[in-house]
Amino acid sequence: VYGYGIEISPYYVGVSSIEEYTKSDYGFVIEHVYPGSVADEAGLSRGDLILQIDNKKITESSIATLWTKLVDANSSNNINITAHIYDEEAKEYRIEEHKLTASNYESNPVAFCDVLTLDEKYGAGDKKIGYMVYLAFDHDYNDAMVDAIKELSKQGITDMILDLRANSGGHVTSSIMLASMLLDESYVGDDKVYARLKHNPKNTVYDDEVFTLDKFYSPQGSSAQYDLPNLGIKKLWVICSEFTASASEMLIVGLRGLDIEVELIGNVTEGKNCGMEVTYKNFDGYKYEFAPITFINENGQGFSDYGDGII
Repeated sequence: VYGYGIEISPYYVGVSSIEEYTKSDYGFVIEHVYPGSVADEAGLSRGDLILQIDNKKITESSIATLWTKLVDANSSNNINITAHIYDEEAKEYRIEEHKLTASNYESNPVAFCDVLTLDEKYGAGDKKIGYMVYLAFDHDYNDAMVDAIKELSKQGITDMILDLRANSGGHVTSSIMLASMLLDESYVGDDKVYARLKHNPKNTVYDDEVFTLDKFYSPQGSSAQYDLPNLGIKKLWVICSEFTASASEMLIVGLRGLDIEVELIGNVTEGKNCGMEVTYKNFDGYKYEFAPITFINENGQGFSDYGDGII
């Protein structure tokens, strides 16, 4: 991916508590910095605030323009940012300025994956809690997702928290793969439906599709098949927001359709119970991409009524 390597939270926040800024000034919150990107090399990290871009404060009138500059590097190959960061060593905040020049980086959506440990005073007993922050169902990085789950499986986790607050969806195949790894092999079978993609009856281009969970996977660029790791969980905790959508919601309702308990912590999800098939057409030397809504998603129990979000 070409850019600065910054994932911005969909929220912007007031920054009037910072000297020289007023109630009409805002900041962009950094959700994630991709390792190896120019933002990473500059020392920026999750939670830092971007206060200015190219010496312009973020106000109601400039939000859209400055947002585009930050997320679309093709519109400007380099930017100057003013950031409010927290210095872990000094235990204090400070203002820094950085010039970022766009470059290529790996946009691995597995932002964090580890085992959480809790003190005995919390009554955790001998629980081992896996926690993964997953930013997008990107099939180009399915191998990274498999490696992350393999590591959790190796460490013998007993519980799983999946952080999908910033995950607005992606590929159906990645959703199926993740669900397959969360459960055990007993959930693989033609009679155990994970998702149905249902089209308008008048649609003669695409047939309805039924998806079940997978036992095997093929690494990127390989035809060889390997067993998927299995965590074998019976309950999943999902941290979500109103930006949790599409393939993320497919995972939630798909697991519930298989009678897996999924507990949501956070805000009501976006409510994208539908999806698109993408086609391409060439006109006058230009290539156009068309992605109309073409199907609705339902789980194995026939549930699809979450267009207003999942509570």
